[in-house]
This record gives sequence, structure tokens and C-alpha cells, in this order.
Amino acid sequence: MPSSGLTPNLVTTCALVTALAARGGRQRAGAAAWALWLEAEAAWPAWAADPAAVVVGMNAAVEAGDTAAARGVLERAVKAGAGVSVEAYNVLLKGSPAASIPGLRAEMVAARVPPNGVTFNSMVASHAKEGDIPSARAALALALAAGHGRDGW
Repeated sequence: MPSSGLTPNLVTTCALVTALAARGGRQRAGAAAWALWLEAEAAWPAWAADPAAVVVGMNAAVEAGDTAAARGVLERAVKAGAGVSVEAYNVLLKGSPAASIPGLRAEMVAARVPPNGVTFNSMVASHAKEGDIPSARAALALALAAGHGRDGW
């Protein structure tokens, strides 16, 4: 948007990025969302400290197929003083292979970020997508043990 000569605000840009990232054709729409996010982030670096905007940017990167870039958005946010949210970790889980789940869970514990129902749902789905049904069941058992019942999903 800065290249258009317009002066957008955070909410407008996040809405556009979210809408693009949610469109079908994941890679193409995700790439457009990610490009728009990068342009906005470069023009207004203070946005890196806004927790909601950080999640929007991370999601755009994941939808573009670049989970490493999503982690970069999170790292810039932490450097800018933003708190790390469960939503940020949920985006990383969504874009990461099942093998990375233990490491992400350990990071969440270290950062004192408790998982929520979406966290557990992402874990179950990640294992199921890879055909690892025993691990998907184990993740479901963790969710139930943590008090996240099936009805909440």
C-alpha cells in the first residue's frame, strides 16, 4: 500500500493481508498477502510490536509456504518488545511439520505461554495429515488431559 501513495493504518492493512491469506489458491494468495505485509512492515517498523499485527504477518508467511519467514516476524516482534502470544505459536504449529511440535511446545513452556484448544487442534491435525494416527491420538489425549474437550473444537 505505501507504493500506491496511500497512507493506510494498521487495521486496514491487517484486514487486507488477512483477506488475501484466507483466499483459495494458498500459495498465490498467500504470496500476495506476504508481499503486502513485507511492504507495510518496511514502511512502518513499529508495527512489529503490535501482537495482533504480528500474528497477521506470521499467518501471511505461512500461507505463502514460508514458516521460516513467520518465525522471523515473531523474532522481530520479540526484539521490538512485543509479548509472545499463544496465537503466534498456533500459526507456527499450523505451518510446521509434526516433527517440530515437541520443540515448539518446549518453547511455549519456556515462554510461559499456555496452549489453548487451537494449539491442540493444530497438533492433532499436523500428525493426522502426515498419517501418524498414534501421535494424533496422543495429542488428543494431551488436549483432554489439559481440559480441552472435543466440544470446544
